[in-house]
This record gives sequence, structure tokens and C-alpha cells, in this order.
Amino acid sequence: LKESLEMKDAEIAQLGTKLLERRDEEVHKKLESIKEETANEVTMLKESLRKKTEEMDALEERLSATKMLETQVLTNERGDLVGEVANFKTKLEEKAIEFDQIKISIAEEADLKEKMELALRAKEVLMVEVSKLKAKLYDKNDLIEDL
Repeated sequence: LKESLEMKDAEIAQLGTKLLERRDEEVHKKLESIKEETANEVTMLKESLRKKTEEMDALEERLSATKMLETQVLTNERGDLVGEVANFKTKLEEKAIEFDQIKISIAEEADLKEKMELALRAKEVLMVEVSKLKAKLYDKNDLIEDL
């Protein structure tokens, strides 16, 4: 009976070790997958942010040029330019709306990036917790083996 119990204890220890190894592999694969997905998403966000920044810079240049042109036109006393200025102002307002939309989009992307960084931090915390659980399991396995 004692030998049978010892054999069963040994089998249980082996099964526990195998289960732990499988869980470790699964957790590692999932974490690597999450890490890769996060890195890809961060790269895409950075590229998107870069493009939006370029668009914003271009719009700012247009806005500056538009304001300079508006100043020149207003100082010009020709009555036929007044209608063109009104049309140009309308276009400028449309561009300002687009500019505001781009700013909002950039802010949303920055918020998403911040959330991604929080997810990465949470992943690191989970990895620490997994390590602690592994240590506890190893300790319990050692106790089982001692018994």
C-alpha cells in the first residue's frame, strides 16, 4: 500500500509538472502574441500620427498663407476682389473645420496609444503574477515530493 501511494504521488507530481509546463507555454505564446499585436498597433498609430501631423502642418501653412492673402486682398481697394475673399473665407472655414477634425483624430489616437501602453503595463503585472504562481506551484510540488 505504501509503495502504491508513493507511485501515485510520483504520478501526481509528474502530471502537475506537465500541466505547469503546458500552462507556461500557453501563457508565453499568448503574451508573445499580445506583445506582437501591440507593437504592430503602436507602429500603425505612430505612422498615422506622423501622417496626421504632416496634414496638420500643411493645413497650418495653408492657413497662414490664406491669412496673408486675406490681408493683401482687404488692403486692395478693388471691389471685384471682395467676392473672391468671401469665397476664400468659406474655404478657409471648411479647412479650419477639417483641421479641428484632424486635431480630434490625433487626440483620439493619442488616447488609444495611452490605452495600449496601459495594456502593456498590465501585461507586465500579469507576467509577475504568473511568475509568483509558478513559484508557489513549484513549492507545492516540492512539498508533494517530500511527502
